[in-house]
Amino acid sequence: MKAPIWYLPFKISTVVGCGGYHRGLLMERAWENLGVWWLAGMDIKDTAGWVPYVNAASAGEDITNQFVGFGIKAGLPAVVLSGVLFVLAFKGLASALTFARRSGDTGRADELLLWGLGVTRGSRRQLAGCFLFRSVMGGVALARGCSLSDHTGRGALSG
Repeated sequence: MKAPIWYLPFKISTVVGCGGYHRGLLMERAWENLGVWWLAGMDIKDTAGWVPYVNAASAGEDITNQFVGFGIKAGLPAVVLSGVLFVLAFKGLASALTFARRSGDTGRADELLLWGLGVTRGSRRQLAGCFLFRSVMGGVALARGCSLSDHTGRGALSG
């Protein structure tokens, strides 16, 4: 495979039916323009030349990747911080889940609550994936598609 890793959505888009080429091109353009936005971000209108089409609402690129969106708005420190927050949040939830499991029957309700917050392996991948493949439709579709009780979470609980 000669394409960079960020073209992986393009490779699987024929199966899952998403805008994989657009997402891959967006990540490539963000990488190419890293020197422009890495410190403090940039105006969305400055992304208008990244692809041949422009989002009429923002007069710039249609940012369909939450991490790239953080970078465009606030720079590379925001992207790093969001990754660190993901790791710390799930480490804390994993520790709490371990404690709840050691508590026996009294910890069962706590264990279910913690599972619901996203400590299962499937939910972590799903949540991170939703940030990589953010919906163009905005927060409502993002919340619906990224709910922690979605398909992978239910599968992890039952199996």
